[in-house]
Amino acid sequence: YNGAKWAPFKTLTKVNAVKKPGDTILFCRSGTNYGKISRLVGANDKLVIGDYGTGDEPIISGYAKVVGAWTLTAGKTKIWQIDITNMANLTGNVYYMNTNIGHLYIGGIICGSRKFGSYNNLLAQWDFFCDATYLYVYSDGSPSAVATSIEIAPDITLLEIASNHEAYNLQLIGTGGHAVQGNMVKDAVVSRLIIDRI
Repeated sequence: YNGAKWAPFKTLTKVNAVKKPGDTILFCRSGTNYGKISRLVGANDKLVIGDYGTGDEPIISGYAKVVGAWTLTAGKTKIWQIDITNMANLTGNVYYMNTNIGHLYIGGIICGSRKFGSYNNLLAQWDFFCDATYLYVYSDGSPSAVATSIEIAPDITLLEIASNHEAYNLQLIGTGGHAVQGNMVKDAVVSRLIIDRI
């Protein structure tokens, strides 16, 4: 895979590692790409990010799907935990994952309420708390048995822009942070973005 349309890179990590000033990065419509697009560091570096093909706008998703086994938290009957630093427990965005979770996306709906301080503050279905290792969820049964799909949104920026960057025709979904962020940006163009579940 060399990044050409007929041999695209498989991860955003690879795209971020090899992109250089003057590049045009195109994502195939109707595809989903997990992680984030980081900005070029040098001042005045031109970068174009867009789409090709037919169908829906390409998705840049910050979500990680929980696929590992949940365990009951010691001494609790309805508070479940999973180690979200163990990438074997997740699929999707595993390269830019952190334990600062902004929301849960369960069965097509943003669910629960993030609590702070301690998992002892979890009182209702899908309330959640995260520490440096674990995601804790209040649930009447094992979360993987109660829900068909649990996705978590870490605090990341999906699209980092800098001066002279262009980005268009993308869907940005699933972060507990920012969809688009830049600092001291000039001469940048960001258009026709669909931003959802941020």
